[in-house]
Amino acid sequence: MPANARRTRDPADRFSYLVHHCEGEAAQAIRRCSVMEPEKGYAGALLIVERRFGDLHIIATTSIEELTEGPTLKADDHKALISLADDMMICSATLKQLQYPNDLNSCRNIGAIVARLSTTMQTEWFNLEAKSFKFKHDPTFDKLANFISDKVDAAAAQTVYTVGPSYMRPQSNPVRPQPTHIPLYKAAFLTTQIGNSRSGQVRLPVNCAQCGSSHYLDQCPEFV
Repeated sequence: MPANARRTRDPADRFSYLVHHCEGEAAQAIRRCSVMEPEKGYAGALLIVERRFGDLHIIATTSIEELTEGPTLKADDHKALISLADDMMICSATLKQLQYPNDLNSCRNIGAIVARLSTTMQTEWFNLEAKSFKFKHDPTFDKLANFISDKVDAAAAQTVYTVGPSYMRPQSNPVRPQPTHIPLYKAAFLTTQIGNSRSGQVRLPVNCAQCGSSHYLDQCPEFV
């Protein structure tokens, strides 16, 4: 189960989210519900806010503004993006409980959150929604939250499975033959003398081209 889904279903997270968006007397009143079981505490806190303060619309508006009025998030800022997706899912659950689901799916609010994403993610979102428009499906707050969460999960998986240079198989370097340092004229003499000896021809010793002594060039200690 994705992290954002777990947090959305966790009453303790919902309760903390509600406390965070209340101030003064309202916050003090609902904090008393923290000693109760998470599910009952969250339900009791909502009831207290509704009975004693009555204006749940302020909580709904404040919750959405914290998501829409933030800085632009970079595509590689995975921590900030997953935090945004989690907060969106908790906000969605809270506003549905407060009976304000229409505030979530307004084009203005969804567009403001999309504007906080990187250009690449915006393009991917618009391409995704272009397909939905063909089937008369409007974008939703929850769908955007899941889109952001999925992009972060995909980036994390890519980081895990990407093979870096240190894991690549080393390429063997071909061994080049060492260049000969024998001058061409010496090599020619040597080839001629070896060829004559193999042909069986008997010749008188000649003067060595290297030292002038009476022996073949390939027998010269100076040449070798």
